[in-house]
Amino acid sequence: MIVLSHGDVPCDATQLAAALRRALADALVLPPRDVVTIEPGAWPGVERLAVDLTGARIDRSRSLPQPGRIAGPPIALQVGRLLVIARPIEVDTARVTVALDATGVTADLGRDAAGNAVLLPRSAADGRFLLELPHADLERLVLLGVRELAERHKIGIQQTELRLTSLGPRSVRMDLSVVAKKMLIKGRIAITGRLDVDDRLVARLSELDATGENTVGSMVVGLIRPHLQKLNGRQIPLASALGELKIRDVQLDVADPLRITASFGQ
Repeated sequence: MIVLSHGDVPCDATQLAAALRRALADALVLPPRDVVTIEPGAWPGVERLAVDLTGARIDRSRSLPQPGRIAGPPIALQVGRLLVIARPIEVDTARVTVALDATGVTADLGRDAAGNAVLLPRSAADGRFLLELPHADLERLVLLGVRELAERHKIGIQQTELRLTSLGPRSVRMDLSVVAKKMLIKGRIAITGRLDVDDRLVARLSELDATGENTVGSMVVGLIRPHLQKLNGRQIPLASALGELKIRDVQLDVADPLRITASFGQ
C-alpha cells in the first residue's frame, strides 16, 4: 500500500501522476528529472504507468505516514501495464537494482481513516519482480554497523571476504571474514548468518554470530555481538508496495550479483 497524500483522492490520470510524484519525493531523495510517466486511459484506468527510480536514494531519516485500511468504497483503478525500475537505487552504502513489470493490474484507490489518499494493489494478470545486489554492496551493508563500532575504539577494518552458500531455493548462508587492526596487532573475525526470503518477499536474518582470534579479534567480537543480536530475527520487506498481489515462484540465486526473483498474478 502506498500513501499518496493527505488530501483529495486523485480523480484522473494527471492527478494520479502528480500524487505519485509527491509521495515519492516525500519518501526518497529523487534525481532531478520526472520519475513518473502515465499514458491515460478511460478513467478509472490508465494504459501504462511507469516509475523510474534510477539514481534515487533512500533517506532513513524521513518519517512517513503509515497507511491504514481504506474507509468506504474504493475506486477500482485499472492499469494496463505497470513498470517500476531502479538501476540502481541507493540503500545506505549499497546499490540495489529493482525491476517490476506487471500487466492487468487492479488497485484500490481511496482514503484511509486518517484522511490519507492511499493506493493498494489488489491483483495482476501477470508480472515479474527482480532484485539484484552485488556481493560487494551486500558486504558493505553487513559491515556498516561493524565499522562504526570498531572506529569508536580506534580499530581499523582492513580486509574483508564474503562467501555465500545456497541452502535451498530461498535461503543463503553468509560467511564474512574480516581482518581488523589496532595499533600494530591484527586479528581475524568470522561473522556468520543466514538469510531466508518467504513467499511474501520478506527477508529474515537469523543465526548471526561472530568469533575472533587473539586479543584484537576477541575485542571486536565483544563490540559487535550485541549489534548482531539486535539484527537476529529482523524482517525486511523487499516489496511492500506490491500490496495484496499474489506472489509465487520466489527464488534466491547466490551468484554475483545476489538475485531474488518472483512471479505474481492470478
